[in-house]
Amino acid sequence: RRLNDEGNMIITRHHSVNSTRRVRGGVLLVYVCSCVMLAAQPSLAETGPVPTAPKSDGRVNVTPYASAGDGSIDNPWVDALRNALKAKGGGTVYYMPSGNYKDDATLWVKHNHVRIVGDGGATSIATTVLYDKTDGSTCWKFAPPEGEDGKRTYINGITVQGVCFRGRGKPTGTAIEIEALRNGLFEDISIWRWDGDKENFSNKGIWTKGWDTVTFRNIRVYRVPKCIYIDKNPNFPNLDADHFHFQDIYLVAGNRERGVGMEIVAPYVTNLTIDGTNAICHVQKGIYIHNKGSGGNGTNVSISDIRVESGSRPGAWGVYVDTDYIVNFLVRNVRTSGGFNGFYFRGVAALTLMNCYTMGGTFFKDNGYVAYDIDAYQDTPVVMMNATFNRSPGQGYKPGTTIQVADKLQL
Repeated sequence: RRLNDEGNMIITRHHSVNSTRRVRGGVLLVYVCSCVMLAAQPSLAETGPVPTAPKSDGRVNVTPYASAGDGSIDNPWVDALRNALKAKGGGTVYYMPSGNYKDDATLWVKHNHVRIVGDGGATSIATTVLYDKTDGSTCWKFAPPEGEDGKRTYINGITVQGVCFRGRGKPTGTAIEIEALRNGLFEDISIWRWDGDKENFSNKGIWTKGWDTVTFRNIRVYRVPKCIYIDKNPNFPNLDADHFHFQDIYLVAGNRERGVGMEIVAPYVTNLTIDGTNAICHVQKGIYIHNKGSGGNGTNVSISDIRVESGSRPGAWGVYVDTDYIVNFLVRNVRTSGGFNGFYFRGVAALTLMNCYTMGGTFFKDNGYVAYDIDAYQDTPVVMMNATFNRSPGQGYKPGTTIQVADKLQL
């Protein structure tokens, strides 16, 4: 069997015909006549497909690079991804199969175009990274290397999917730190029990420090004092958080006195979208933007489809914004309940609240709660569409204090 130049199979059969002949001297000669017969070209259905070698999907399985371990909870793979990155570098897809992994120190990813894929992080927690350092360090850090002048530029094209980070109440630092990243995707990620700093409550789940076009989708952070923390860019002024998109987030700080779901201190925030479709629980503040006095500004901020609940502490607010200047700010389909004040805004221009609700709670029944406390930027108007609140005295409603709006209203 062979293939011709056109890729068709040709079957060649050799038939031997033996013949004998008596010659002078009694010698018997035997000659063989070979004839070649080309069969009609059969279809693949008749002959079956031609076997081919299996193709690789191009992913690098990191487990063979582990310095120790077998992937069990008691014997995790140690430094598997770290060693694979050293061997392969950027422009590579790294696969972390289901199992347990451990990093003995901060894993700093400095390469561009790195994709890290696990078997599940937010729901199945199949691929789990364990970290127990109490030195305030970060587990995974994505940041550019230092240049010859000691300065950094930026890192580009990072994707992390399907990974769970478990601190088990021990780490005192941060799970994921992102610095000066352009074009990033973090999806199907969970962070559990990153709350080892019982004194200062400084633990962070995801800590970003610039740049732009980064998406966080299907994120679960459980029992981390500062679930998501958006900071300024140390490398490029004025490029702190541009085109950041958070979608389907579930944040549980686990600390009603000092916990924060999402805290933003970056001076420059532009094109920020928080599309929750889920909940922020057990926090003092749900969405907390406080960069007043930084000299920064922002544009186009949208918060939608979020439920903030279980506060019941002094100073508990669902959405709290105190800024120098942000223009075009939309809050839509946001509900605060279970002992929260509602919505606090200072320094925002072109503010719209649509389909928002504040419930208050029995914690406020004596002193009263504030559903809306708004003083927009200068004399800009405020648009409120179906922005409602609970009127029960038992939940803290008090006429004249529940609504505090210092601006022109377009109702």
